[in-house]
Amino acid sequence: MKEEPIVFVNWEEFDEMVIELVKKIKKGGINYNCVYGIPKGGLTLAVCLSHRLGIPLLINKSKIDKNTLVVDDISDNGTQLFEWYKKGNDIATLHSTSWTKSPPKYYVKNKLNKNTWIIYPWENRKE
Repeated sequence: MKEEPIVFVNWEEFDEMVIELVKKIKKGGINYNCVYGIPKGGLTLAVCLSHRLGIPLLINKSKIDKNTLVVDDISDNGTQLFEWYKKGNDIATLHSTSWTKSPPKYYVKNKLNKNTWIIYPWENRKE
């Protein structure tokens, strides 16, 4: 299946992806003490996961420990998540890629093409 150069994710699709991600996290059987979202893309996801998993949202990244779930919208090249991946934190994302240097433990969809740009509902559309 060919992936389009720009993929728009609407709020309904986002909510469905969050539900799927929560199922995968619960199936993993780890009870995280909190969730931290990488600014900016991971913040909305972190708030949703905090509510659905019933765990606190961590705002101060200096308080992240081994039992903190670190989230972002996508692990594309993995640069933003690499610090936490190196430290052994579990990572959750909506999208991941085969070329990321920070593979998430939990994700919902694969981005197949390096030239594809995914626009989430909280982002400004590029026109």
